[in-house]
Amino acid sequence: MAQLESFANLSKLQEDLCKKNFCVAQDMALTAYAKASGLTVKTSYKQKTQEGKGTASSGSTYFLYKNSNFTVKQELASSSLVKSSVEYVPESKPHLKYKAEFETLGDNEKIALSLESVHQKCRYKAVLVDDITAKFNVVFGHSHVGGGFDVLFDLGPMRFTTYNAAFWYFKDNYRAVIKHESVNKTGYSLGNIVASFYSSKRADVLLGGAVKFNYFDRNLYIELASQKKINDTTLVKSKLNQCGYLWLALRSKFTEKVTFVAGAKFNIFLKTSPFEYGFRVKFNQ
Repeated sequence: MAQLESFANLSKLQEDLCKKNFCVAQDMALTAYAKASGLTVKTSYKQKTQEGKGTASSGSTYFLYKNSNFTVKQELASSSLVKSSVEYVPESKPHLKYKAEFETLGDNEKIALSLESVHQKCRYKAVLVDDITAKFNVVFGHSHVGGGFDVLFDLGPMRFTTYNAAFWYFKDNYRAVIKHESVNKTGYSLGNIVASFYSSKRADVLLGGAVKFNYFDRNLYIELASQKKINDTTLVKSKLNQCGYLWLALRSKFTEKVTFVAGAKFNIFLKTSPFEYGFRVKFNQ
């Protein structure tokens, strides 16, 4: 049987392939990692030139400590966002995970408590949030196919404000997922229908993409992405959407401790479309 993923991770591989490491969301970025005895520290800095507004910069730092039973994470951002979480997995019941999350942004605070349980053919998670909402999701499967749903119930108006569902097929180096993503929090209606795929049949090539249909405005969105490993230190990525925008990225590991990423974005149909670019330097311990 294919390994059961959480509902949020059913299409994570294809989403990451389409979103991460294209490096055009900023002109420049610096990232540093360090690990020692279960402790991981990551610091990042981004700078972006905004038309008519000058240069905007942002930064964040997170600390992660993990041992056999506990995982503790603290994230601090220049936007005044603070996130903290504590996870606990009992030795006697390794299929259970207890988690407490705390989030602060200015005067807004949020606390969430969750319980996750993983079994051979079923995986479920229940979350209680202090804004009187309750979240529940389930993923189930047999052999290489399965389904799942993810709902959020607001105890104020006494109604579901999130109602998502998914069907998945995972086999060997291929996976396909069909999802419904709700978009209407005040009434029940069809939202986004998303069909995505991911393939790693060749060890040096990754392929992925998604087709999203918005039922409300009848719009269709398409993304196709690929990643090619040139050698042990270099890989290239590309992505194309339905509007003709093409993203290209090059990632090269100069040394064991320094990685360079460069990216560009332009429209292959509109010559007047602006050319965007960016780069990132990563420092690893």
